[in-house]
Amino acid sequence: MQERSGNIAIQVFYLDELIAERVDQHLAPAISRLGGTWEGRARGVTVFTLPVAVGFEAIDRLMAAWVATVPSAEWSYGNVYDELDRPLGWWEEPPFGASPGG
Repeated sequence: MQERSGNIAIQVFYLDELIAERVDQHLAPAISRLGGTWEGRARGVTVFTLPVAVGFEAIDRLMAAWVATVPSAEWSYGNVYDELDRPLGWWEEPPFGASPGG
C-alpha cells in the first residue's frame, strides 16, 4: 500500500536560468507564507511542496498569478495526476479528507 505525506508537489519549469532568481525572490517566499517548502532545483526546474490543507484553489491562484508575471515559465502538480492525467484523489481519503459518514 502506498502512503502519502499530505503534501502536494509543485514543479516550476523554465528555459532561462535567470528565472531561477525570480523563483527565489518572489515565488519561494509566497510559497513559504502558505506553509510550503523549497525541495530542490535542477536545470530548468524548481520543486516545492505545500500541505494539502492549503487547498488547490489557493495553490492555483498563487501559481497563476506568478506565471502571469513570468510568461516563459510553466508549472504543474507533481503528485496529483496519474500518467493519463487523471486525478489520483489521495487528498480526499482519510486522513486528509473527510471520513465516510463523518
